[in-house]
Amino acid sequence: MKLSNRYILPVGTLGVALTIGVAMQQGFGGDPAPSEAAQVQQQGFTVSRADTPPAPGTLEQAKGAQASTPELTGITPTSAPTPPREAGTPGVLGQPPLRQVTASEPEIAELPNEAPVPGFSCEIDMTAELRDAAMVRLSLQAPCLTEERVTLHHNGLMITETVGPDGALSVDIPALSRNAVFIAAFANGEGAVAQTEVPSLAGFERVALQWRNAEGLELHALEFGAAYGEPGHVWHGAARDPQAASSDEGGFLVRLGDPKAPESMMAEIYSFPISAAGRDGEVRLSVEAQVTAGNCGQEITAQTLEQDSGGQVSAHDLSFFMPDCDGLGDFLVLKNLPEDLKIAAN
Repeated sequence: MKLSNRYILPVGTLGVALTIGVAMQQGFGGDPAPSEAAQVQQQGFTVSRADTPPAPGTLEQAKGAQASTPELTGITPTSAPTPPREAGTPGVLGQPPLRQVTASEPEIAELPNEAPVPGFSCEIDMTAELRDAAMVRLSLQAPCLTEERVTLHHNGLMITETVGPDGALSVDIPALSRNAVFIAAFANGEGAVAQTEVPSLAGFERVALQWRNAEGLELHALEFGAAYGEPGHVWHGAARDPQAASSDEGGFLVRLGDPKAPESMMAEIYSFPISAAGRDGEVRLSVEAQVTAGNCGQEITAQTLEQDSGGQVSAHDLSFFMPDCDGLGDFLVLKNLPEDLKIAAN
């Protein structure tokens, strides 16, 4: 690890705690109807109209004609249509004999039980499961609060996490009390609580550094005289894992929180297994802050939580100003907070 300039700054404590819508137009015409005489003549009759004056010299002929009946010719006799024969009165059909039948109800087979229809619940549920190295796995289910910001509280520790798109969240947290109670709180006021016993906590000492809306903060542990970059230097870049405690390798560090969440609260927790220590010594602890374009020249506030093997937790507030932006990349080292761990051989 390349070392940058480090400013050593003793820091005192402050007593301020972080609070928690859419016609027909029928044309017609044609030639006028033929005269009555024309109609009669068309039927084979010869008729003269009475209102037509007779021709001269024919008067006598006309008188003689009146005494005789004119003979009609060209008439075809017809007969009147014969009406249809009256239908006879239909006979009455015979009725079959009536029988009395006793009705019986058919047996109905028992219907199979219907499978219950799965319902959809918006209930928030959280469980706490004990893991190795006094760690607790929190499993949160919030099906109606997918991808929402949630704050997890535990014995003074506060971190911000984000629920997954499936409404689930799982995170491993170092316990800070034997009777470990965890609270999940959402911005809408909903939440959940989970609890578990952590008897193995007595074998660990823990130190937490937590901050809000800040960047560049780191917790460093130098075990038994190790220098920066050596195997005994435990920090975010060389954190180890909880299995290191059970193999007597030394302590481990976890970083908690979602830095992309709005108003994110972050934390780093260092754990040392005092029950596995095979020698006397000391673990030197320090808080370091790298000077970045996002924090140079600004005031930084943070808090440390120190838990001893007896389960007692003490909190210390710290506040300091970062160097000016001329020192980008440098580190500000805060000594004396938190206190170094005194390790005695088991």
